[in-house]
Amino acid sequence: MNQVLRRILDQNPHIVPGRIELFTEVYYPIAVLEIEMKETTFENFDLIPLSVMKFVDAGVRDPEGIAGLMGLSPGYVQKVLDLLMGYGYLCEDGLTELGQYSLQMEQKISQNTVKQKFQADALTGDLLRSGQQLMDIDLLGKDRTVKEIAHMPHIEGISLEDLNRQFREGNLMDYKKYRGEILNANVEEIVDVRCAELQYVKAYLVKMQSIPVPFIITNQYDASKEEFQERFAWQPVRVPDVRAYTEYGFDRRIECYSPESVQAIQALYQLVCKRIVDINEERVKEVLLKIYPFDLETMDISTGRLMDGVPEQLSVYVNDTSFTVWNPFVFQFLLMYHMESGYLFTHSRLMGLFVRFESQNPRIRKASKAIKKAVRHYGRERPMAYLREQFMNAGQEPQKTCDFEKFLEVLARFEKTRADAEQ
Repeated sequence: MNQVLRRILDQNPHIVPGRIELFTEVYYPIAVLEIEMKETTFENFDLIPLSVMKFVDAGVRDPEGIAGLMGLSPGYVQKVLDLLMGYGYLCEDGLTELGQYSLQMEQKISQNTVKQKFQADALTGDLLRSGQQLMDIDLLGKDRTVKEIAHMPHIEGISLEDLNRQFREGNLMDYKKYRGEILNANVEEIVDVRCAELQYVKAYLVKMQSIPVPFIITNQYDASKEEFQERFAWQPVRVPDVRAYTEYGFDRRIECYSPESVQAIQALYQLVCKRIVDINEERVKEVLLKIYPFDLETMDISTGRLMDGVPEQLSVYVNDTSFTVWNPFVFQFLLMYHMESGYLFTHSRLMGLFVRFESQNPRIRKASKAIKKAVRHYGRERPMAYLREQFMNAGQEPQKTCDFEKFLEVLARFEKTRADAEQ
């Protein structure tokens, strides 16, 4: 979860970490819709079929008469007439209405009934546009999801029959609004809409301060992007209201929540809040000890006041003796530590509740500045590898005292070695 949060913040710089109250995993429902529709297509007409249609329109309908006028064999003309009849352009009385239209446009016009599958927001039934699509591998049936993670129900519950009834009772032609972007621009009629599958995608609920309705953010895929890495974007499925476009820099093509969606999102948020009411200082300590080797006796933990049953702010104050062993988390902490807002951390064992590591310790702040400088100059991997080699050599006992002065000495040696190598 912490890595996902970093990616979301990197791609959405308007989301200020200090204003995030809660960041947790949820499952969002995605309906796979099968839409049956009538399409009209246009192609360039070959000269001979077009000429035969002109003779038929002029009243010459027998193969022998057309063959004599065109210098072709009657057998060949008969095959062309049969083909045109198969297209629906001819009948016993001459040109059909479609044939007349095709002759007028001088194009081969075809009308076909096709079925295609599309992803839709199961909360609203709206199709997901290009750029909002989800990778098939990320879609899960309910039997493959983790029960402990909150599931957002769609508007009709979890029954495919109910979803399909919703579509039958709705106006199918509403889906024509997607012509030219999601549906083919040549769609003339929506014949049928049915839900073929109801899937879930792991999403992330982001509750911001002073905004009552959380965002639900998913990892969306845009196949039209040339660069593979640019095809993935962490974006909300919907936004609370129009202010979010400016305040958070979201794509204006993302639609706002419907009133029904707002109710469902808030109900889900309340469900998550109820699940984390029991999280207290002891629970935080228990989780932190399982994840990181802290000396809790040197740390202060503050849960702050409760909002909706959730601690408004959960802060852990650390100093240079709080870390009992050098490990990758220490490096990550120093690299990501911010002088004003500290270091944000969240974990599924805390149900997405934020822990904010804060420190005014001068040794920690000095070490953080040093590692950031090294990473700016030489990239992340080289200084990290050098520090691991110095503090965590294979076959040796890891250093158990986090001597930040020694850390600075080792980092200075690294920078000198790199600088000498580049001269």
